[in-house]
Amino acid sequence: MTNMIENLKSFLEDHYLSDIAKLVDKSPDQQILTIDFVDIDWDNLALAEYLLENPENLMADTKQALKMMDLPAGISVYDIKIQYDNLPQPDFNMFCSE
Repeated sequence: MTNMIENLKSFLEDHYLSDIAKLVDKSPDQQILTIDFVDIDWDNLALAEYLLENPENLMADTKQALKMMDLPAGISVYDIKIQYDNLPQPDFNMFCSE
């Protein structure tokens, strides 16, 4: 699992760092990071499969990956809400407000 969180961290740094940086201009209640699952599926099939096979860990693993990142000043991982789009199973599309 730790390896998958590290893979998720690398994915977020490579593909979503600019989106994360834009959150600094928003109030904490509007800091929503939307991750397109298709991007993960195309970038790292093993990571995509892990996330689908472990839906109960999806948001917690994403939060853990964010905690491991060097986030821009003014952004707290605790304020970021996560939304996944384009998950193959509609009931997985959810927010995390941990």
